[in-house]
Amino acid sequence: MKRHIVYLFFFIGMSTVCIAQTKILCRVNDSGKYGFIDKTGAFVIEPQFDFAWSFSEGLAPVQKDSLFGYIDYNGNLIIDYQYEDALWFYEGLAAVQKRGKWGYINLRGDSITDFVFDDTFDFSEGLAVVSVCGYCGYINRKGEFSIPLKYKNCYRFVDGTAVVSDSIHKKYMLINKNGEIIDTNTNIDPIRMNDNLKLIAYWDSDKGRAGLKKRNGKIILHPIYQSVGIFTEGRSIVKIDGKYSIVNKHGQLLFPPIYDDMFHFYEGLAGVKLNDKWGFINKNGKLVIPIAFDLVGHFENGLAPILINEKVGYINRKGKIQIQPIFDETEGGRWDYFQKVEKYIP
Repeated sequence: MKRHIVYLFFFIGMSTVCIAQTKILCRVNDSGKYGFIDKTGAFVIEPQFDFAWSFSEGLAPVQKDSLFGYIDYNGNLIIDYQYEDALWFYEGLAAVQKRGKWGYINLRGDSITDFVFDDTFDFSEGLAVVSVCGYCGYINRKGEFSIPLKYKNCYRFVDGTAVVSDSIHKKYMLINKNGEIIDTNTNIDPIRMNDNLKLIAYWDSDKGRAGLKKRNGKIILHPIYQSVGIFTEGRSIVKIDGKYSIVNKHGQLLFPPIYDDMFHFYEGLAGVKLNDKWGFINKNGKLVIPIAFDLVGHFENGLAPILINEKVGYINRKGKIQIQPIFDETEGGRWDYFQKVEKYIP
């Protein structure tokens, strides 16, 4: 019994520590200066930056006097202002720019590559897309080339494969991490599906319509749609005759296409547009938050951004305004989302 009590206190203690190691924050633009608020709308990091991106892996890129550095969730400057541009950390590495060229740094700010790339992308499954002189390839986390610069288009690795195209085939194809071609289907579209359904959008050029298939070639959605979106939470957006609906992972249309526009599902809800106003439906297609807003985002950590009279606020899952629309739209996107931010550990 005593042992169980000891274990109970141990896990409670661990839980308390874990809670203390995260904060839920959102980037906002307050009259041209960027800061971070909590879910009550109170500033945790005062608006002081000329620009800021959201947090990833405990750090956020922020800009002052035309240079970027990185702060932690208390607003402490961790990596000094020295970059012309800076992106998020993924798998412990971030792309940063100096003298017009890109390279990568680690969470301590150490450079792992020279600044030699024309363009860079986030790391995914240990590899990142880089490009030089119009050709792209993949580097590993040591900054070494795993797949040389030989493609015209490159996309991130998902489940061990990536979509690429080159000047020889002039079509999209799938490669593995060794750079070996494993699918040269001429109808592959570089849209990658999530939800671990391992689906790929494809385009039937004869019909002029889009569909979905598994990577083994099995057709999930026949090419009858004007467009097909990615799967989120078991639902995909499809467009038919200029209107939008959703299908499930079996390809079943869940309601007639009636909406003028739609966003993907997050936390069980999706934004829908009708007659220039937005609301939210659930995964069965039922309207659960009235169509009343100028624009909406998606739900994250229980809140979704809304736009009313060109000002940004946030609603809860019941559609009630939790943070009044008082903020300006952000550069690089109209707004940001409430995220769980981890404590910075170098």
